[in-house]
Amino acid sequence: MRKRTSANKGVRNSSYWLPAVAEATLMKNNFRMKFLRTRYLSDNNITKLENSAFLNLSNLVELNLAHNNISKFSSNVFIGLSKLRSLSIQNNILTEIPNSCTGTVEHLDVNQLQSVPRGSLKSLRRLQKLWLNGNQLREIPSQALSQLPELEALDLGENKIHTVPDYAFQNLTKLVIL
Repeated sequence: MRKRTSANKGVRNSSYWLPAVAEATLMKNNFRMKFLRTRYLSDNNITKLENSAFLNLSNLVELNLAHNNISKFSSNVFIGLSKLRSLSIQNNILTEIPNSCTGTVEHLDVNQLQSVPRGSLKSLRRLQKLWLNGNQLREIPSQALSQLPELEALDLGENKIHTVPDYAFQNLTKLVIL
């Protein structure tokens, strides 16, 4: 049984045989990957994902959408991903944490955020690692972080944070890496 398959293995550069394609829709085809556990879609210049984009991938555990040009996620884009544990969305052009993140995600990488509003992480109560480095944060999002009782690792480096309030991490009893 092969664990990993490269989509472009044995396939010539699609820009040669599809030079004028501006939009490709592969929804509702016969792609039956019900046992797929990991999907890498990084570095694909993706700008938008439709609702239920991953609906038939119920066993997906890891999804990597890093290094694209996604500015926003539709409200139901992650529907059906009940086993998802790792969602990498760093180095996109997101300015807010997607409300559509599933509550079972444990690892979430995000970049380009200007703030982390109170309540934006409430569905991620099992989140263990949160990388908020390289954003535009001016303050520690302590109210949002207080809703993450399982958080063990937090990276706030490379932001514009100047002060750390005394209470910033008081509810993060499992935090060991900062």
